[in-house]
Amino acid sequence: MLNFLVRRLGSGALSLLVIAALVFLLLKALPGGPFDTEKSLPPEIMRNIEAYYGLDRPLWEQFVRYVGNALQGDLGVSYSQRDLPVIDLIVQRLPISLELGFYAILFGILFGLPLGVLAAAYHNKLPDYVATLLAVLGTSIPNLALAPMLILFFGLFLKWLPIARWTTWDSKVLPTLALGLGIAAVISRLTRSSMLQVIQEDFIRTARAKGLSEISVLGQHALRNALLPVLTIMGPILAYLLTGTLVVEEIFAIPGLGSYFITSISNRDYPVVMGVYLLYGFLIILMNTLVDILYAWADPRIRLE
Repeated sequence: MLNFLVRRLGSGALSLLVIAALVFLLLKALPGGPFDTEKSLPPEIMRNIEAYYGLDRPLWEQFVRYVGNALQGDLGVSYSQRDLPVIDLIVQRLPISLELGFYAILFGILFGLPLGVLAAAYHNKLPDYVATLLAVLGTSIPNLALAPMLILFFGLFLKWLPIARWTTWDSKVLPTLALGLGIAAVISRLTRSSMLQVIQEDFIRTARAKGLSEISVLGQHALRNALLPVLTIMGPILAYLLTGTLVVEEIFAIPGLGSYFITSISNRDYPVVMGVYLLYGFLIILMNTLVDILYAWADPRIRLE
C-alpha cells in the first residue's frame, strides 16, 4: 500500500505540473488580456499594471514564479476582484459546488444501482425494458437541456419547486436532479450489464443450490463482484460531475465555484482559472486513487503492489 501511494503521489504531482503548463500556455494564447476594456488605457498605465502583476516578464519566468508560489499555498490574487486571494475565493465557493456534487453522486448511486440490479434480475421482462428506457433517456439528454426542462415542468408549470438559487432544501432538488440523473443512468446501465455476466458464474449457481434466497444471492454475492466495472467509471464520473456543475450552476444561478469559473474565463482572470483547474485536476487524481484502493476491497484477489 505504501509503495502504491508513493508512486501515485509522484505521478499525481507530475500530472498537476503538466496540467498547469498546458492551461498557462492556452490562457496566454487567447486573444485579449485581463485589463482590456472598451476604453483603452494609456500605455504608461498599462505598463505599470502589467509590471505590478508580473505580466511584463517572459512566459517561462511567469510560469516558474507561479509554480513556486503555488507550492507554498499562494495561488495569486484575482484580477477582477482586486486584493481577493484566489485561495480565499475557492474556500468561499467550493463548499457549495461540493455539496451539489455530493447530492448528485448520492442520488446517482442510490437510484442507479438498484435500477441496474432490478433490470438484471428481470432480464427481458417489463422491469428490464422500463429500466433500460430510463437509462437511455438519462444518458441521451445532456444537463444543458435537462435543466431547462426541469425548470419548465416542476418550477413554472407545476410550481412545486424554486427555479433558482441554493438556499432552502427545495431549491436544491432541481439542480441535484439535473446533475444526478445522468450519473444514475450511467451507473444503471453498467450495473445491469455487469450483473448479467456475474449471475452466469458457477458460484452464483452454487449459492442458489444451497437454498439461499434470491435477494441474498443478488445482494451479497452477485452485486459485490459486479461493482468492479462500476468503480472503474467513478473517475470519469467525477470529471463529468465537475464539468457538469459549471453548466448547472450557471442555469440555476448557484453561487458556486463553477459559475464564477465561467465568468473568470471571460474576464481573462488568469489566477482564478489556473487555481480552479489545478483544484479540479487534484480532485480527479484523488478520486482515481481512491477507486484503485476500492478495487482491493471489492475483489481481494487484486493487490495494489
